[in-house]
Amino acid sequence: MFFSVFSVSAYATSIPNITNMVKLDTDEIIALETKGEIVFVSKNGRYVFEGRLTDVWQKKPLDSMEEIRYSSEHINLKRMGIPLGKMNSIVVGNGSNELIAFVDPLCGFCKEFINSAKMPPDTQLRLIVIPALGDESNDMAKKIYCTTEKDKALETMLSGTISSLPDNPQCNKEYYDLTLKIAQTIGIDKVPFLIAPDGRYRYGAPKDIWSWATP
Repeated sequence: MFFSVFSVSAYATSIPNITNMVKLDTDEIIALETKGEIVFVSKNGRYVFEGRLTDVWQKKPLDSMEEIRYSSEHINLKRMGIPLGKMNSIVVGNGSNELIAFVDPLCGFCKEFINSAKMPPDTQLRLIVIPALGDESNDMAKKIYCTTEKDKALETMLSGTISSLPDNPQCNKEYYDLTLKIAQTIGIDKVPFLIAPDGRYRYGAPKDIWSWATP
C-alpha cells in the first residue's frame, strides 16, 4: 500500500484509541543529546519532548543522534511505499542508480540542468513534474500526465511546446493528485529538488550533478 500519511491528522488516524488532540504552535524541533539522553526541543525553547522518536517515512524508530541526523538528511520514496511508476514522471535511461528530480515545466533552470546532465552508465533520471510556479504550470504538468503520447513529453517540455501534446479525455487524475500531495508532504517549494540514489536531497542542481548523485 502506498504512503498515505500526508498530514498530522492523517497520521493520527493510524493511532488506536485517541481520545484527544491538541496542535502545538511549533514549526521546528531540534534533537539534543545531553548526559547520554536525547531530548527534543521546539525552536523557541518552549517545549521539551522526551521519549522515542519514530521516522514514519522510513517506518523505523530513531534511537541515536546518528540515526536522527541520517533521517534528517535523507528521503527514500520507495521505502515510503510511493508508486513512482504511477507518478507524473518522465524517465530517462534505464540504469539501477536512479536520480529523482522534481521539476516544473516552466522552470528554465530545470531545463538547463536536464540538457547539461551527462548520464554515466547504469544511471536513470526520473523527472517528477509538478506545478511549482502557478496555474499555467499546473495546466502544463497535467497535460504531460494525461497525454496519449508520453514518449514526446520530455521533448515538448524542453522545447516549450507542451500545448501540442494530444489530450486524453478519459484521463484519471488520481495519481496526478497524489504526485502533488507527495510534493506538498515533502515540503518542496522550489525546483529543481533532487533526491540522489542513496536518499540525499538538495535544492538546485550542482555543476556536475552526477558526481553529487553518485559519489
